[in-house]
Amino acid sequence: MNLFQKAISWLTPNYSADANKLFQSIYSYFNGRFFTYNTNKETFVRNGYQENVSVYSIIRLISGKVAAARVYGATMNAKGETIPQSKDSYLNKILKRPNEMDRGSQFIEGLVSWLLITGDIYIYKLTYQTGANKGRPAKLYTLPSQYVQIMGGGVNEPVAGYRLMLGNQTVEFAPDEIIHIKYFNPNYDVSGSQLYGQSPLLAALKTMQSSNEAVNAKIKAFINGGVAGLITGDNPQMPLSVEEVAQLNQVLASRVTGTNNSHRISGTNGSVKYQKIGETPVDLQLLDSIAFDRNELCIAFGVDPIIFSVDSASYNNKKEAKKAFINDVVVPILNLITEGLDECFDDSVGIVEYSIAHFPEMQQDLGEMVKSLEMAWWFSPNQKLKMMNAKESTDPLMDKIYIPSTLVPLDQTTLDLNDTLKNFDYPNE
Repeated sequence: MNLFQKAISWLTPNYSADANKLFQSIYSYFNGRFFTYNTNKETFVRNGYQENVSVYSIIRLISGKVAAARVYGATMNAKGETIPQSKDSYLNKILKRPNEMDRGSQFIEGLVSWLLITGDIYIYKLTYQTGANKGRPAKLYTLPSQYVQIMGGGVNEPVAGYRLMLGNQTVEFAPDEIIHIKYFNPNYDVSGSQLYGQSPLLAALKTMQSSNEAVNAKIKAFINGGVAGLITGDNPQMPLSVEEVAQLNQVLASRVTGTNNSHRISGTNGSVKYQKIGETPVDLQLLDSIAFDRNELCIAFGVDPIIFSVDSASYNNKKEAKKAFINDVVVPILNLITEGLDECFDDSVGIVEYSIAHFPEMQQDLGEMVKSLEMAWWFSPNQKLKMMNAKESTDPLMDKIYIPSTLVPLDQTTLDLNDTLKNFDYPNE
């Protein structure tokens, strides 16, 4: 078998798709039908990102930090090292300006935001139809994932396409036009729920609802100027008439309730009394509840709540929390995003890489790195510069390895080791 035949046999599956028992059990009934997700992801957009300040702040923190990474096109050499491409390379041009509406960082921020809000990213590739780049992406767009449905193609092709339904408009996409990036979803069923990603907000749905209701209750308490209650006649033998109650409610609405009337003193010639039927925000511990829900939402997204803390949290604690945030939250998302972007292009144009060495959180240990590299004589100066994400020198001497001259083999020295050991002050045993 020659090399060409080996390549063909490697690329050609040596199994029958019909024999896939997992696909048989899940996708047999969905040939040409659209899978549905049993949770309305519009709720995550509307009641989460758009209405909940904690959800918005957490997602903005993560997406903004990921977008601040340096995402670039690179080429892999024979040694397996990645070499950054020039700024005017095809790949870097697309990454810098994916489409006419988004710059590179805006595009990345959008990808991350959709992932965190809905659990899904759908990248639409608008490809060149002619020319040297025929078949390659000319522009990249992000679809609003709460309006995207996945079409099933049966056992042989579980995903046969995608459909975007926005208002009265419906557009269908072929599988090769879309790159779908998603979070893991364990909800396997014959409706194809597992094909959609699970949003972190699904696990935190009750916490998000609790947070929203607590804020609404606080707002109502402020608008009412205090605790809800009832005004009744002071004389049980002479209850207020319907007309008197209506007049009293008008007076209360115009002169007592509302933020403009807060703490205002009003007089009345009627004999009435006030009956409290609620509790103050403090009594209901609404503020504590809002803070608790914010911490729970942080945990759902993997963010240490101390990052948002305004109390006397120590500097070192926040410093470590921010460093952990980069390693535990930002880096995994960057890996997921760049892997998805890689799938948009063929191998001939290069690969998508990222760098976070310029992040302040990564530079906090620069002093320790310098000390460590100073002792690592087996690295050339240029190798050390590369490790520190600094520009390498063109001086050929910077590519040489320098051995410390103060260290010599024992048999080449005139030092009497026995005399030295005699004078050594051993610690008491």
